[in-house]
Parts: sequence; C-alpha cells; structure tokens
Amino acid sequence: MTTKILRLCLLGLVAVLLLTTLIYSEAVLANDPLPEQQVLIVHYADRNQLADLANRYDVVEVDPDTQTVKIFSNQITRDALAEEGFVWTVDLPYTNMINAEVKPLAGQTTGIPGYPCYRTLAEIYESADALAATYPDLVELIDIGNSWEKTQNPNAGWDMEVLVLGNRNTPSVPKSDAFFMSGIHAREWAPPELNLRLAEYLLENYETNADVKWLLDYNRVHLVLSTNPDGRMRDEANQNVLWRKNTNNNYCGNSNNRGADLNRNYPYGWEYNSYECDETYAGSSAGSEPETAAIMNYALSVFPDQKGPDPDDLVNELFATGMFIDLHSYSRLVLWPWGYTYDTAPNDASLRVMSYKFAYYNGHTPQKSTELYPTTGSTDDWMYGELGVPGFCFEVGDTFHQSCSVFENDINPNNQQALLRAIKIARRPYRLAHGPEVTNLSLQTNPVLPGQNLVVNYTADDTLYSTYRTGVPSSSIDSIRYSFDKPSWISGSNAKTIALRTQVPKYTAVFAASTTGLTPGQHTLFVESLDGSGAWGPPTAIFFTVSDGSSPTPTFTPTLTLTPTATPTPTFTPTIPASDYEIYLPFILSNLL
Repeated sequence: MTTKILRLCLLGLVAVLLLTTLIYSEAVLANDPLPEQQVLIVHYADRNQLADLANRYDVVEVDPDTQTVKIFSNQITRDALAEEGFVWTVDLPYTNMINAEVKPLAGQTTGIPGYPCYRTLAEIYESADALAATYPDLVELIDIGNSWEKTQNPNAGWDMEVLVLGNRNTPSVPKSDAFFMSGIHAREWAPPELNLRLAEYLLENYETNADVKWLLDYNRVHLVLSTNPDGRMRDEANQNVLWRKNTNNNYCGNSNNRGADLNRNYPYGWEYNSYECDETYAGSSAGSEPETAAIMNYALSVFPDQKGPDPDDLVNELFATGMFIDLHSYSRLVLWPWGYTYDTAPNDASLRVMSYKFAYYNGHTPQKSTELYPTTGSTDDWMYGELGVPGFCFEVGDTFHQSCSVFENDINPNNQQALLRAIKIARRPYRLAHGPEVTNLSLQTNPVLPGQNLVVNYTADDTLYSTYRTGVPSSSIDSIRYSFDKPSWISGSNAKTIALRTQVPKYTAVFAASTTGLTPGQHTLFVESLDGSGAWGPPTAIFFTVSDGSSPTPTFTPTLTLTPTATPTPTFTPTIPASDYEIYLPFILSNLL
C-alpha cells in the first residue's frame, strides 16, 4: 500500500469516527465522557412514531416543526433506541444542566438547595398544617390514603392529603367544587409550590378582597399539593436522576427505574405495557397504585357522575358542575381531553373555550392533548370521561427544576390568575366559560349614605380568550346584572338586570344602584354580564360600605387590575350609556338638590 493510499485510508477512518462521535455525543471529547443521564434529540417520522416514542420513553419536549423530540435517557434507554435503529444527538447544555451539582445558596436555610422559592416536601406538609391551624373556619385537611411506601411500612412514606378551602361556617349555602392537584411527577417542582401559593393567596385575602371572599363562600377548592410524595423525596435526595414515577419496588426491582407513572395509571384509556423499567410504565393494572386509588376515591366522593359510560356520551352542559386541573411542568400548554385518542371529546367545543380562557391569563398555548402526543390513563381523561367534570392539564414553565426568578415573576402570578378563573366558573363551567367577564369594577363614591345611589364603573368584556390559531369568536355585550350581598343564583338575591344591547364585544360604562334598604356596614356588590349569544359570565365582586348616616368621605375604590397576556380589543366608552339614564338620573338630581 502506497503512502498516499494509506494517508487517504487514515483520513477516511478519522472522518467516520468524527461522524459517529457527532451523532452519538455531539463532539464530546474522549477524556470528558458524558454522564449517565443524558438528554437526547431524536427525529420521528410521523405522529404514529411520535406516539410510540412517547408511550415508551421519557419524552420531555416535542418540536413539530423539526419533527424531533427530546428524551431523558440512561444507558438502558440508549441501548433500546439503538437496537431499534434510532440515531440521536445529545443536547449538551441541557445534559449539563440536569447533571450540575446543586448547593444551597449563601445563607439559605429553607427550601430546596439552590432553589429557595420551592419548599421541600416536608415544608409543604408543614405549611398545610399551619394553614389548617391558622384558618380553621376556612381550611380542612383531609387524609385520603397512603403513598406506596407507607402501605409497605406505616413508619415510612406519607399520607395523601387534600387541603380543602371554603367557608366551613355556612353548610347550608350551596357550594361548587374545584379540584387542583400537583406533583404527580416527582421532578416537577413548580406545580406544588404554585398550588400552595394559591391556597395562601386565597386565605390571606379572604377578608379584604370581595372577589376572593365569594370564591370561598360559594365554592370548595380541593388542593392535593403532592400527589406523588415518595417520588418527590427521591427527587429531592438525588436531583440529577429527575425522578418521575412513584417508588413501587414491585416494578423494575430496587433501581432508579422502578415504579409506575401515576399519570398513566388511571382507568380511562389505560393501556398495559410490559416493560416495567420504562419511565411511562403504566402499572400492573388500571388504578393499581395506592396514590391513584386515593385520588379516584376522593374525586368520586366530591363530584356527581354527570357522564354516561360511552366515550361519546355528551355531558349536559346546562347543569354540569365542577372543575379539575392537573398542574404539571413543563411546555407552557393548556391541554384538554381526549389524550388517549385522536378523536374529539363530545364536549370538545366547550372544553376548547375553557382552555382558551385559561390560556389568555397564563399566556400558554391551548391544545387538545393529542396535539402534543397521545397519553393513555391520564388524570384529566379519567375525570372528564368517568365523571363529566371538565379536566385540564397545565404544563407550566420551561424545565422541571425551573429557576426561582421565572417562577416568581411568570409562572406563579400568571397561572394564579388562570386558576382563579377556573374557580369562578366551577359552578357551571360549560356555560360560564362562554360568557363575558366584568373587569375594572370600581366605585365613584364609597362609603355611601343610607339610601344613596352607588355609582359603579365597569367593563363587560367578551374578548378575554387566547388568540392562538382561530381564537374564540366574541359576541356583543347584551346586558349586565347586579345584586347586593348574594350572587344572582342564590335565593333572595333580588338581582336586577340592565339591558344594554350594544354592538361591541367590550363595553365600558357607568350605572347607579340604589342602596335603599341596606343596613349600615360593609356590603358586597356582584356584577355579571350577558353576551349576544345568551351566555352569562361569572360575577366580579367589590366591597362597599353604607355609613351610619354621618357625611361620608368620598373615596375611589378600584378592584384588582389584571395584567393580561393578550392584547385587548378597542372599547366603546360612553360617559353615561343611554340605557342607564333612568337609573342614573335620581343620583344626578339628588346631588344637584
């Protein structure tokens, strides 16, 4: 062999080696080997191959534009992918991030090391106990079962707990139910903290914010802060494993791949897969895991069965009640059923509208679940398919261990607004989601003298939906309705309707309401609006005071102003709408005289 030929052969061999290195390790040097846990970028051919990958591997991101997925992997995963003929590149920045050593910040004494905004599991349970002790009239802490570890050893594991918020002193007042759960995948740190912060916000503002007060007076809010406590403990102890499943030792032995994926274990659309070490292993049978059984039994005790047994059975939207949201991370999505099939759910139109409503406030992308990829045995499919309760999945943030700055400035405030809307429509979710909201509610004079008219500023808005793709059609504002001290659906509210008949979907105006008959002291004004399609929206409330007869000092009392993520449409703002002259005139005359 000549020197020239030998040189060419060597160059060819080097090229092959370099190409192989690029394919499998993205230019990682031999003396700097990749860690066991790697993030792979894998190409998929079509939606069927995507569904297969998502069913068997830990797919954490999907990019439909490039038809690639990111998969969390260990050597077992990589061997299986290679055997099937897949090639991949390694996302080095992401791989380095999930393997980075995490240490407490300087002076940090609470929270997860390096992430002080996230309470540890023990601190989450302690906070729930503290809320129950501090607000006994508004909080009930219920033990609904045991985690898998506790079923094996009563001195290990955790109780499955529900934090129930609502006015406990008014058992005769009809209440609706909203159920939010978090932490079903152990490595997802933002959702449990988001859920706990929601509880703290509602309780801390109950006495001072009329909108919060009515939510807890006329609803029960059920919060499962940690749906997978055993897995969360494993993730906190060894962060770079990024634990997903529960810790059931009957599956995949005593390894870091043991356990069942609790969000594949629910009976609706459940599918058996034989490989126990898969990150999406669905358990030995539908509902096999104690954590799953605890949630199902509790939900069955809370919600009426509002849906027939056939998947195509329609929920009666006029009367159905309740709301369910499973908080996950990540991908910034609001997902609605079905997830187990590409078919649309029988109530798809209203589920879509609800998703677009939530997405307006948290800025996420609303999608039917299968637009991401199919998921069998999920919580939201079971809740809707079994009970007819509208079920959703919020995928918050951009990573499992989200930075505290993103959590504090984005995830928590924006998703909190979406969750508050979910509680607002829980009484009749399929109908109220279609109706306009009342915003910018404020009073021109507060307090008022006995019998004096209350002058109210408001905006009725039917445009507060995500504009993703085709968005949600808006209707013109038809009417508003107001009542004192009780919302309109409660007996004795004596609600009054003001016809507007506008031609615009967002309408700002003023009305005057007589306070004759109201006793001195604090009262609540409820205002709702109706659109041209005949759909009423949920109420917005504000406190006001009727004085004891002495001259009041006028004050301007605004309600909380939201910062929406969508661009509002232009509004038509008359000084006094013609339809309000009759109501407004007595106030003008009383002040002139």
